[in-house]
This record gives sequence, structure tokens and C-alpha cells, in this order.
Amino acid sequence: ESEKGNTPSRHFVGYAGAEIFGTIPHYTENRYTKYYKGILSQLLGDSGPFFVGAGLASIEKIFKQIFKKKKEWNIYVDSQKVSKNVYQAFIIVNGDLGKDLPLARSAPLGSGDFYLFTLKDIGLLKLIGQFKHTWNASILNNPDTWGFKSYCIKESLTIQPEDDKPFDVNVDGATMVCIKSVKFTICNQISLISK
Repeated sequence: ESEKGNTPSRHFVGYAGAEIFGTIPHYTENRYTKYYKGILSQLLGDSGPFFVGAGLASIEKIFKQIFKKKKEWNIYVDSQKVSKNVYQAFIIVNGDLGKDLPLARSAPLGSGDFYLFTLKDIGLLKLIGQFKHTWNASILNNPDTWGFKSYCIKESLTIQPEDDKPFDVNVDGATMVCIKSVKFTICNQISLISK
């Protein structure tokens, strides 16, 4: 839920994000994208549109950083402030999403908690490397080099920018515009169909 504004709260099942990951739906879910999503899927597989959207969102962020002051963020996990920094991306998942985003290794989707993965801003020249190592989860082997940090959330997560400007949050592939902060809490659990 957004702290301020009239954006209604939403439920997310598997995936959410902010900063670069919050911008991805602008490139993957708008009406014009629908015309070439099928082509991208054929050429690059099911994740093709996502990877193209992530690439375009990264380029947008690079241009914004050239002309604007970098935004600092506060992170609160289970009501405790755990970090204040400048970030390239926030990735939030309910567990291991498999080969396409295997960051929450061995954490089942029905575990009852969720996870935040952050990519700290360590410079534009390292952004491509950060994303390359995030996609295949090799970033887990050397997190400090790539500005990677993970948090396990048992109750709540709040992400708060230092300014009061609206920001985009990706909620299962759809954009949610938030003001002041966004708070994630566990409100329910659904039984997953097992094989």
C-alpha cells in the first residue's frame, strides 16, 4: 500500500519491484508493446519481453542520473530501519521463482515470508554487470562486489524515498504509483497446486 495518495492497495502473488524494476511495466505492458511482445517471445523466449523492458528501463535510469540528483531510499524490515542508500533496483519475491529469477534459492513459495533483494548504485559502468549477474544468480557468490544485499521479511517491508515525488512500483507486472513510501505486508496465504 502507498502511504499517501489515492492509489488503492493491491495484492501481489509472486513478484514486485521498484526503481528499474518498477519502470519495467512501462515498456512491457503498454498498448504499443503488445504489437512486438509476440516477436520478442519468439526470438528470446518467454522472458524476452521482460529482458527488453529491463534493458530499456536501465537506459532510462542512466539518462535520468545524468541530469538529476540521485535518490536516496530508506528500507525498513519488520519495522526496523536496515538501510539508507542510493539503489539501482529493488526486487521483491515470495520465494524461489525458478530459473528466470533464482535469487531466493531453496525458499519455497509457501514459506510464509518474502524477500527483498537490492542492487546498490555502485556506478553506471557496473550496472550492466549487476544485471547480468542478477539474471543467473551468480551475484549470490560475490554480493559485495556487485552491491547486492538480501533481506528476509517476516511481517512487513517499507521502502521510502527521501523525496516526496511519486514513484512506480511493479506489482506482478502492473504499475502502481506510490507517494511517500510503499509498505508490503503478509495479509493471506494461498494453497499452491503441487505436481
